Amino acid sequence: MYTLDTARYMTLANLLIFWMKYLSPPPFFLAISAIFATTIKPFYVLFIDTKGDTVDMAMIYKTFTAERVKDMIVDSRMSERLDHKEMIIPGFAKPLNREIERLTGWNVNIGPICCRALPLYFGEDWAAP
Repeated sequence: MYTLDTARYMTLANLLIFWMKYLSPPPFFLAISAIFATTIKPFYVLFIDTKGDTVDMAMIYKTFTAERVKDMIVDSRMSERLDHKEMIIPGFAKPLNREIERLTGWNVNIGPICCRALPLYFGEDWAAP
């Protein structure tokens, strides 16, 4: 399991890349909003349109690739907003972590498979409101 430098992550915004069935955003946005409502920790979340594919299927159908992650980081100008280059990707995207690191120059951490597990993944870093 990857451990986080608590002091560093408490002062820096985190970059999360999560995507689900993007063609039906209301249920997903309700779910992710409910999860993020349980913390006061700042996050940046980048959504990648996977044409309705879930993470595992998006990798098979190539609607989620390291190149698309790089493009999203560039298009969002995320590098200008953060003083670090670290991101967390979903567990199912682990096979892409080295390629994402190579293309973006960012350190890639492997997060949980499901966004519901984010509070457990961050542990004490998940600051309650």
